[in-house]
Amino acid sequence: MSAARSERRRLLAQERYLSPLPVGGAARRAAVVYPHHYAVGMSSLALHTLWRLLAEAGWSVQRAFLSPDPGRGLEHGSRLRDFHLLAFTCAYELDYLNLPRLLEEGGLRPLREERKPEDPLVIAGGPGVTQNPEPLAPLFDLLFIGELEPVWQQLQPALALAAQSKAAALEAAAEIPGVYCPQRPRWRPVVRQMLREVDLFPTVSVAITPEATLSDMVLAEVGRGCPQACRFCLARQLYHPFRPRSLESLLASLLPALSVTRHVGLLGAALSDHPQLLSLCETLAEEGALLSSSSLRVGALTPRLAEVLAQTGAQTLTLAPETGREVLRRQIGKPVSQEQILDAAQAAQKAGIRALKLYFMVALPEETEEDRLAAQLTERELKILDLIAEGLTNREIGQQLYLSEKTVKHHVSDILSKLGMTRRVEAAGFAIRRAARRPQQ
Repeated sequence: MSAARSERRRLLAQERYLSPLPVGGAARRAAVVYPHHYAVGMSSLALHTLWRLLAEAGWSVQRAFLSPDPGRGLEHGSRLRDFHLLAFTCAYELDYLNLPRLLEEGGLRPLREERKPEDPLVIAGGPGVTQNPEPLAPLFDLLFIGELEPVWQQLQPALALAAQSKAAALEAAAEIPGVYCPQRPRWRPVVRQMLREVDLFPTVSVAITPEATLSDMVLAEVGRGCPQACRFCLARQLYHPFRPRSLESLLASLLPALSVTRHVGLLGAALSDHPQLLSLCETLAEEGALLSSSSLRVGALTPRLAEVLAQTGAQTLTLAPETGREVLRRQIGKPVSQEQILDAAQAAQKAGIRALKLYFMVALPEETEEDRLAAQLTERELKILDLIAEGLTNREIGQQLYLSEKTVKHHVSDILSKLGMTRRVEAAGFAIRRAARRPQQ
């Protein structure tokens, strides 16, 4: 037995299904392909969603990953060329480089134009495809723009034709909203698809495994889209408007899963904006769930929410200040103050959260070297820096801020060290240049 086959069996033996999936016959064979390793793919709700939809539609479904056995189905080791349908989900541009390898390892030519009529129908979707399908157009027969669920009842019968004729499947699928067929001329734009009633399609894990990046954790999408207006955020552009799932729908998906695992991961681009998030967390906590969450909005982390998360075993929370400077945050559409960040950190600390993970972006177009240096300073140090620029002595600064002259001296020393300067006049010049670039209030 090969090492790859042994590894496939080992991974399958550790999986636990949250509910059984239908087992389709050999008449229609599909592979759901994630262009990264098994641990990453099994932490993707997109993969679980495709897996469930195809199985419930009567397909015999296998999963395929970059490892442990690239180009082969996890369940039975079938090569990708032996399926009727290959459904890829592409979330990240860095994964694109894995796509040609997976196709080649599976016995297929990567370029669409070089594949044979009897080869599988190859389709892709996901955030990467929706934001810009053209880089992937040479590889795929079909590309799906937006959210699959609204047109699934139309698309599934078209894809089923691939078991008899790829040409017939292409012809039928190309007429369905949201489907981009690169080899056909377009007479009208492809319209991004959006699921309006999100409760109709629960998005939750099919199976859990200790080998996933999110180990032994049932994952649930609490909503789609985001009501915020961050200029940099792809999720805001692709998945607006904000559509939270109902509390009843989420509990119907998650409470039965607690008989399989206590670990629950709540996911969403705007998790903190769910109007019933606290009630959801409190109910799950009462049932013994151990909660984890995607990043929380700084202004929405209340002491009570932090307390509930801590009570369920959460030791780390994730916030996304994005930049170290408040001015830059306003410029990118994220008006979060330093005070709000500190308030959130204090709420987490008081609740017993042991660590905070902070997301930052670097090299923003508006960012300067002064911004990067100033981000190292505390609010008090920034205030002292501004007073230095006004020409105040340490004693005068202390009188204004109610600090001793010795304390101010220590702060000035720390400021100079953080800025890589040795003289007070250098710090004053730095503060003046920084103030000149601030937006007028």
